[in-house]
Amino acid sequence: MENANIHTLVIGGGVIGLAIARELALRGQEVALVEQHPFLGQETTSRNSGVIHAGIYYPTHSLKAKLCLQGRRRLYDYCQEKNIPHQKIGKLIVATTPTQQETLHRIHKQGLANGVEGLELIGPRKIRALESDIVALEAVLSHQTGIIDVHSLLKALEADFLHHGGMLVKNAAFQTYKRSDKAHIVQIQSENPYTVHCRTLINAAGLHAPTLANLIHADDSGWRPIQSYFAKGHYFSLSGPHNFNRLIYPIPETGGLGVHLTLDLGGAAHFGPDVQWIDTIDYCFSENRKEKFIQEISAYWPAVLNRDIKPNYTGIRPKLVGQGKPAADFKILSPKHHKISGVIHCLGIESPGLTAALAIAGEVAGVLDLGNLGAEEMG
Repeated sequence: MENANIHTLVIGGGVIGLAIARELALRGQEVALVEQHPFLGQETTSRNSGVIHAGIYYPTHSLKAKLCLQGRRRLYDYCQEKNIPHQKIGKLIVATTPTQQETLHRIHKQGLANGVEGLELIGPRKIRALESDIVALEAVLSHQTGIIDVHSLLKALEADFLHHGGMLVKNAAFQTYKRSDKAHIVQIQSENPYTVHCRTLINAAGLHAPTLANLIHADDSGWRPIQSYFAKGHYFSLSGPHNFNRLIYPIPETGGLGVHLTLDLGGAAHFGPDVQWIDTIDYCFSENRKEKFIQEISAYWPAVLNRDIKPNYTGIRPKLVGQGKPAADFKILSPKHHKISGVIHCLGIESPGLTAALAIAGEVAGVLDLGNLGAEEMG
């Protein structure tokens, strides 16, 4: 088994790990990024709606609210700079019953409290003018919501990372961990297994991040194990043409934002995700969920009853709380939380993680206090 010495090791090659690794490389750090799959972003990153979120729903002053707003602004700038395909097409959050209207008003107020620009509360006449096929009593129009080519974003982040001296290793999985007085020691399983000695270790492993955190802190008496919860979402695609110009979201449900209509950059319409709580990572598609999809979609687009939707793909949200519980905030755990110098955990990074990725990277870089956080105080 070979040995490698590196200042910073990032575990996880989804958009969060890649954005963090890129940010640290831009700041002059010696950084290696390891990803267990043959391609970057194969799990949560590539299995979502591809939406740039405005920052409407999240509790004021939460990390989700703060980093979504910051990340969205940075992401649009980055897309312009790197010519990443994207469109700021906007979205409607629609209420189809009087009870839902009350919730919609709270959502609107929350978005304003969060500082989201370009929010309008609109009635049926303007809804029909914007989206002639949608039936709703009222809606929030978000001008800042958009869509993005996720693959192109990953390629741009990877190119930046490598250009600034980053080292990327794929097909390489975190296996074991221990620490000495001077380093974190990580065994990596790959075609040629090796051991990495690093001063800074960043856990950005997405669905697997709680498991890695618990392994890293297995011998720490003050550590409270992190529980993993998985919420699978199915996506269906619409067959044939449509008249939609923007995204259409229902009132959120527990565990997700409801079965919404999204458009890709080619103009195709997709529906999802729903919420199916599962115990293990499983991407199998349950086609028997189609009727429930149609029922939920028909509340705001009745014409779906005369159309066909086809199975597309599934994704899994990494949750920190289980079924029926209020959504948890992002967790970025630093040495002030667990007392181990040089270790950062990014936990529960579900939606709006893609939108927030560049801001999350900046947050982690700030927490590290570059140049001062090393192995000198490791215990």
